[in-house]
Amino acid sequence: MNTLLKLGANQQQLDSAAAHLTQLGFDAICDRSVQGTMNQMKGDIEHMLWYDNANVTELSGYRTGVWLSDRPCTVKGQKDCIWPQKAMFELLDEV
Repeated sequence: MNTLLKLGANQQQLDSAAAHLTQLGFDAICDRSVQGTMNQMKGDIEHMLWYDNANVTELSGYRTGVWLSDRPCTVKGQKDCIWPQKAMFELLDEV
C-alpha cells in the first residue's frame, strides 16, 4: 500500500488494492519464467548498488519497489514490454 501511495495511486486504486489484500501465503510451485524475472530484478538492484553507489542502509523497500516499477519488463510469450506501474494501475482501475 505504501509503495502504491508513493507511485501516486489515487484513492479508488488504493481502496481497490486494500479490498484485495489477503494473508501472506507461500506456494511450492516453481515457474521458471517468474524465476527469470526475479533474477533480472536482482540484477537490477545489484547494478543500482554497485554502479550507482547506492547505500543499502539508506534504501527502503518502498523506494526500491517504486524504482523497480518504473522500468520496462518482458513477459514470456508477449512481444511488447510491460511497465509494472502502468499495468498495476490499469488492473486496479478494472476491479
